[in-house]
Amino acid sequence: MTNQNIINKHEIKPITKIESDIYSYSDFFLEEKINFTENENLNTIVMLGNQNKIQNKINEYEAEKVNKEKKLDKLLEEQSNYKSKEESAKSDLEKILKADKGWADNDRFIKNNKQKTSVNKDVIEKLHLISEEISENEFRETYENERIEYKKTIKELQIIRDKEKLPIIPEIKEIESNLENDIVNVLKRTIEKPVFTEREDLILNIVATEGQSILNKIGEDIKNEHCPTCFREINNDLREALYISLTKVSDNIVNKESENLLKEIDNIIIPNQPSLPIEYEKEEIQHVAEYTRLLEEYRECRETYEQLLAEKREKLFIIVELRKSGSIIDIYRELKDTYDLILNKVDKYNSRFDNEQNIKEDAVNLNNKVEALTVKALNKTYHDNKESAEELNEEITDIKEQIAKIDQKIHTENAELKQTNIALEDINKHLKFIFFDDNRLKLETAATGYQVYSKGTQVKLKDLSEGEKKIIGLCYFFSIINQNKSKEESYKEETLVVLDDPISSIDLNNQVGIYSFLRSQFSQIVNGNDNSKVLILTHDLGVLYNLSRVFNDFTKEEPLYYNLGQGILTKMKSERITEGYKNDLNLIYQFAMTKNEDDNVEKNAGIGNLIRRMLESYSTFIYGIGIVDLSTDEEIIKDLDETEREFFQSLMYRLLAHGESHSQLNAQNYSNISTMMISSDERKKLSKLILYFLYKLNSLHLERHIHNFNSDTVKSWGSLIT
Repeated sequence: MTNQNIINKHEIKPITKIESDIYSYSDFFLEEKINFTENENLNTIVMLGNQNKIQNKINEYEAEKVNKEKKLDKLLEEQSNYKSKEESAKSDLEKILKADKGWADNDRFIKNNKQKTSVNKDVIEKLHLISEEISENEFRETYENERIEYKKTIKELQIIRDKEKLPIIPEIKEIESNLENDIVNVLKRTIEKPVFTEREDLILNIVATEGQSILNKIGEDIKNEHCPTCFREINNDLREALYISLTKVSDNIVNKESENLLKEIDNIIIPNQPSLPIEYEKEEIQHVAEYTRLLEEYRECRETYEQLLAEKREKLFIIVELRKSGSIIDIYRELKDTYDLILNKVDKYNSRFDNEQNIKEDAVNLNNKVEALTVKALNKTYHDNKESAEELNEEITDIKEQIAKIDQKIHTENAELKQTNIALEDINKHLKFIFFDDNRLKLETAATGYQVYSKGTQVKLKDLSEGEKKIIGLCYFFSIINQNKSKEESYKEETLVVLDDPISSIDLNNQVGIYSFLRSQFSQIVNGNDNSKVLILTHDLGVLYNLSRVFNDFTKEEPLYYNLGQGILTKMKSERITEGYKNDLNLIYQFAMTKNEDDNVEKNAGIGNLIRRMLESYSTFIYGIGIVDLSTDEEIIKDLDETEREFFQSLMYRLLAHGESHSQLNAQNYSNISTMMISSDERKKLSKLILYFLYKLNSLHLERHIHNFNSDTVKSWGSLIT
């Protein structure tokens, strides 16, 4: 029996373990240490102890992660918008720059390329930097000036493009001034003729006429049976004599003197001179015809000299006569002078092209400036959105790192969750004790937490009753008292166990098992250590009565009973527990029958709490149900008419909301029962209506329990129903 105000007044904190030997079971324990959820198959998952705390941490991290991800999504969406605008502006930029007569086309023409110049990010960036150097005030004037200058430069470049630079001919090759003298001297020189036989003279004359190569032919001919010329038979003697003669002639031809002469002939070089490119004639360069004529004379003279020198190589024993007209030296000098004149003309012609590269560079720069100013506004839009998107990168990266750290925390907590040590064996042992069945309700290890089984089948969360949840919580509570202790060490230390409404919300069918279980635990606590204590708080008189019997079963020591009412804690006699219901019923009847308020009633508990306590006992002892069920059970209210049914259903809900637990909400409802009755008359009206309701349900019960009961008066109170 408790009151929310007293809990606040004495600052009893909602914790489960104050010190190592003090344990508290309450709704706060259940909220903090027990958590029921469902998996993807809607089956029940229960978290116990630190599992719940760890899971709450995981939930907090996941909630934080969701918030971070939402922020990240928002930033990514914002960045995506910037990038979309950036890409749109870039696409427009590229379209303008790639257009005919646009930047790319102009750059192609300036550089004389076949294809338009590629437009890429570097080009766009370059044009942006150029445009940024020009202020808005200078923009218009600068733009017009640059366009005029650009057109002028392109026109000049076009003029140059109509013509081509003439190729430069190779340099004319110089010849020695004594060339002709050297040639004449070589042709006149002869080798002294050796003494030969008539046959050898004949061979030598043939060589002088035909050249030295004839010796090889003669050598081949004499191998035959007959001479190929005169058909004379060639016997071995003749063949041997001919070989001797050929060898002698050959040896005298190829001697030191002849080698020196041949070397002099080979050392005479008459260089060829270059022809003029055909472009010279097309451009009508002066002196081209004269050069061509002289070049022809030079080559004819050169050819004659080379033929004479070749003839001399074959005729070393005789003088070769010079057969030519004109001097090659004189021709060369005229050719060289004409060459110099032409080269001068070509240099002058090509000088106009020497500045083309500079003009190109100027044209490129002007094209860049004009186009940069043309797309200035669009390029700024592109860069502004590009920079805005890039600026978000740092924040996006930071949030991604934060999410990664949160993921790591979740991973760490999940790892710890798997390692959490819960006395699962003790919990299932307690469940078996309560239900007297090891399969009625059982916990088994899951990936996270524990799965709930009933009769070997997983229980869905919607099918798990509040009472079953509370039983699991109660079993876990008693398992942690002796956690990590041997059976012999259980309850040996001095212990204070505090239980707040351990029976509430538990089905009547399971209450027997709970009382039996509590008896077992209480017995171990009290007998384990003489100084151990059990403190039980309840607002249910029936529970108080049953628990008193539990204690009387295993201890001769009389338990202490206290009543909390109106903020005052008063000691109760043990006899009051068994007679309490009857006394409450009579007090309510007396209050309803008196003309003035009964001060004694108000001092004890207040009429509101008194009515509630009496109704709890009545519904439990008589029907084994909760208070609200009194007004809804068809079999119980069969004697009530339709108006009475609706009225009392509403009244019960207004007074008690729900009679299952001692949670903050229900505790608040209970504490407000007294204040709901504004005046004494209204409190009396409530008392009369409740007694009328109970009389309609079971008239004999009231007649037997209330002294001096007046049934006619109670029946008349039915007229108060509106």
